[in-house]
Amino acid sequence: MRQIKLRTALTFVVLAALIPATVFSVVQSLAVLDYTRSLLGNNLAISALATAGQNRDQIVIAEQALSTLSRLPDVRNISSACDQDLQAS
Repeated sequence: MRQIKLRTALTFVVLAALIPATVFSVVQSLAVLDYTRSLLGNNLAISALATAGQNRDQIVIAEQALSTLSRLPDVRNISSACDQDLQAS
């Protein structure tokens, strides 16, 4: 039977000790990656809702302003006073 050299045996011992730590590190990294993706997805959804809400308010305000302007007779008839009415508002 052939004897294993001390250097080779120590290398195997060190590798055997490092394998569980390496596996644990990879598993932990994958878990953190999944958590980070989930967190970023939630933050993106919240940001999108907040932005949509802000834009929606601007759209509602613009819609109300245009609705009010459309009730003016000069604007409806596109008369010569239409430009003055629009600039005044």
